[in-house]
Amino acid sequence: MDIKAKRIAPPPPEPAESEPCFEPDIFQEEAPGEYVEETPPTPEERNTSNVVLTILGAFLLAFIVAMIVTFWVKGSVPDTLIQYTMGAGGVEALLLAGIKISKVVTGKKSRRTG
Repeated sequence: MDIKAKRIAPPPPEPAESEPCFEPDIFQEEAPGEYVEETPPTPEERNTSNVVLTILGAFLLAFIVAMIVTFWVKGSVPDTLIQYTMGAGGVEALLLAGIKISKVVTGKKSRRTG
């Protein structure tokens, strides 16, 4: 004789109120806001890095023009001078980029707002 015990199954769990896995406001259209036109920074608000980049760009432009004129007049250019001048400009730009990235990562603002 094969007798098996029967167990009573536990009652099924109560259905929990399901919360949506998304926020409904995400899919709603936003009301159009007012856009404020930005004005160029005043001399007090100018960033030091912007001034340095402007000076660097002007110097490199003048240097390139001078080397073109030198090539037309002399027939050759000082390659080592060009290499080190452009390299120094690249290093300066890289350092400024590193400073800017570190400010963004740490959360410091580079320009006053409002």
